[in-house]
Amino acid sequence: KLSGGPYLRTVDWSKWHVFWADENLVPKRHPSSNYRQAKDDFLSK
Repeated sequence: KLSGGPYLRTVDWSKWHVFWADENLVPKRHPSSNYRQAKDDFLSK
């Protein structure tokens, strides 16, 4: 839900730090990768 709605325009994303606590042991671009999903959904926007 952070990747849409009012958050995309109102949150100062430059002040955020993201730490991974639960990552699957798969390559970053693998369909099961939590990193890939977060990057594709909102970190790359």
